[in-house]
Amino acid sequence: MGTVLLILHVGAALWAAALAARTRDWRLGIVTAGLALLALACCGEFRQWPSAALIVLEAALGVLALIGLAAVEVSLTPARAQGRLINELARTLATTDSAVVITDSQLDAPGPRIVAVNDAMCRMTGYTPNELLGVTPRILQGPGTDRAVMNDLRRALARGTSFCAEALNYRKDGSTYWVSWSICPIIDRKGRVTHFLSIQQDVTQRLEVEQRLEMEARRYQIIVETALEGIWLVNREWKTVYANRQMAEMLGTTPEVMLGKRITEFMSPSELGAAARHMSERERGVPARHEFRFTRADGAPLLALVSTNSFVDDQGGFTGALAMVTDIGHQLRAQKELREALDRLNSHVNTSPLAVIEWGQNFATKMWSAGAERIFGWTADDVLGLHPAEWNFVYAEDLDRVRAAMDELSDGTTDRNICLNRNNRKDGSVGWTEWYNSVLRDPSGNIVSILSLAQDVTERHLAEERQRLLMLELDHRVKNNLATVLGITEQSLDTATDIHQFASSFRGRIGALARAHGVLSRARWENVDLAELCARVLEPFNNIRIDTTPVKLTAREGELLALTLYELATNASKHGSLRVPGGSVDVRWRVEPARAAAAGSSSGVLLMLQWQERGGPSIEPPTRSGFGSQFISQGVPYQLGASVDLIYDPDGFRCEIRAPLGAPPDARRPPAANTSA
Repeated sequence: MGTVLLILHVGAALWAAALAARTRDWRLGIVTAGLALLALACCGEFRQWPSAALIVLEAALGVLALIGLAAVEVSLTPARAQGRLINELARTLATTDSAVVITDSQLDAPGPRIVAVNDAMCRMTGYTPNELLGVTPRILQGPGTDRAVMNDLRRALARGTSFCAEALNYRKDGSTYWVSWSICPIIDRKGRVTHFLSIQQDVTQRLEVEQRLEMEARRYQIIVETALEGIWLVNREWKTVYANRQMAEMLGTTPEVMLGKRITEFMSPSELGAAARHMSERERGVPARHEFRFTRADGAPLLALVSTNSFVDDQGGFTGALAMVTDIGHQLRAQKELREALDRLNSHVNTSPLAVIEWGQNFATKMWSAGAERIFGWTADDVLGLHPAEWNFVYAEDLDRVRAAMDELSDGTTDRNICLNRNNRKDGSVGWTEWYNSVLRDPSGNIVSILSLAQDVTERHLAEERQRLLMLELDHRVKNNLATVLGITEQSLDTATDIHQFASSFRGRIGALARAHGVLSRARWENVDLAELCARVLEPFNNIRIDTTPVKLTAREGELLALTLYELATNASKHGSLRVPGGSVDVRWRVEPARAAAAGSSSGVLLMLQWQERGGPSIEPPTRSGFGSQFISQGVPYQLGASVDLIYDPDGFRCEIRAPLGAPPDARRPPAANTSA
């Protein structure tokens, strides 16, 4: 009987001790002590006591152990309930798209331990659930993590309050990502924080897009602020509402000082009469380009070339003007500085440690430098006194080109030229050489000598040939982009009634173009997805349903359709269905097979795109065409070879575009746009 009691008490004591260590509950210590003493009693440590006393001792210790076990059971019941709540919460959030982490409430080092994660969290971090469970979320932090944000988080959690922030985290493979998380405490019935729940989103792509948009905005701001011309905007009272830094520097002041001042404050009294005549013409809406003399802040004159356009309202009333101002005096100074810089450059070229060769009047070699020996292989002793033809110096196929360059120098047609040709080398190889030639003449104009600076450009020439096609493509894209921005600027100026309307419409169109370029750039300027393009361009507008049928566009097609959709959406928000609550727009498209496609389509398909407004007011055809309607009805047909129908139906305005996809610009013919009520 004693052996059985010993085994039972020892086992119970070990279980109670393990549970006490895990739960940190002092009541389990009582249970452990009681069970240990009972075990000792069973072993006979107290057998010398009277049997009655021993029985009383065993009974007392047993009661003590039972009381401790009962207390532990009561204490653990809420914890079990809380654990079941955590498990149920983890199962509920397992399938959500957001990453979810549940930790315990331990904030001291090494930090709280993860007790539950969902699949989205594993996908975002690259860890498996087994790798995350039981470890601290701090394994996701790294050198780039903002410690100030982490300290704010710790203080908030210590107070038992929720916390939201963004921070840089590290995946298992070491790559970084930006995460936006919201953490809140889980509180039990007694108001104690038992766990923390964190919901996280990977916002890396969003931050990259925001950064690109910010860079584009700064780029256009830099274009205005760094323009060589002064840009000056005035209102109807001829008071300054904007001046770029170049304009202010021309006048010897700052843009801040110019704001609110009339332009006459920057003129001398002698110029006020001419200024009044010019201002009167602008108020009648007459554009002009003329020279004018302003007065700088230091009193010095500023001779400028001024190009001015007026802003008028719907009734033709003058609302302000935009002036582009060029400092003519600055140009004269710049031309002088350029000439001096070219003289210095020529001096450097003439003393350059390249192949330096001096020829006589008949092109006999007078000087042959070490650089020439290094490039061509022949020594000065080999060639001095010889004409290039005497040692087979020029590659046979380039003889005519070299003779022509030599004749230009000898007959006085020019005193310097550049020639690119192939030359034979002493070792039998052939290389491309770029020659910079100049003539030195005496006071009578007779040739004294001809100096040639030669550079081995064999590798560069091969590289240039490889890059030529790439540069042609880049040149084409840059010209298209500049032409588009210039067209938007000019048309916005022509149709704007005041500077504020111009600024608003210009920003909107440039913003749409920037968003479209973001999509084009990600697609490497080819095979642009139409659905993605529509979603980004129409992002500022609500209640627009966009088709998802896969259609790929060229960069030019994407750019033009992006501007078209933006103009349609802008018009709908001002006059159509997007202006009223409940109004909406459907954007749908389909493609037709080759047998029904336009002949100019290299891909053999015809895009049928429809813009349908619903739930808006009835719209009548406009009496005056603005930038948007002109662009859609004239620009799109001309640029895409498309046909455009603008249908003003009582049930909602509709625009239908039929454009051949992949057609080269030369093959497109602009069909007439159709407008019907």
